[in-house]
Amino acid sequence: PLARTMLPRFLPVAKKALLLGNTDYGGDAQLKWVVNDVTAVAARLKELGFATKVHQNLDEGRMRLTMMRWVDNEVNAGDLVFVYYSGHGYEEEGANYLMPIDATDTHGAVKLDHFLLHLNQKSELSTSSVSAAVARTTPT
Repeated sequence: PLARTMLPRFLPVAKKALLLGNTDYGGDAQLKWVVNDVTAVAARLKELGFATKVHQNLDEGRMRLTMMRWVDNEVNAGDLVFVYYSGHGYEEEGANYLMPIDATDTHGAVKLDHFLLHLNQKSELSTSSVSAAVARTTPT
């Protein structure tokens, strides 16, 4: 405890990463390389000392729950946080949306800003990075 309090403030308490990959959209919306991308990013983050959680092919309910529970149960003030998403998504009126595998057009999309707000409220002293490899979808 004493040694930890003596560390400079810019050193993270822990390194944590959440990786989400959605590929099983069905039909023409199927994405081929998502699993490979998520696997490669996870392997590199583990090499860099990140505790990683990987989730793939999430429907709307599981995606929202997974993202919020990860913040609630895994993230602490002072952590270095990395979030990676690979799958379909879109931007509308300046807001970014992630598409669960069961989303139809814009119905069921997860607004990234809601997740980021929750993350920032939980980890106000953390450093976080969000990266998205998104196959842009045009909402109808």
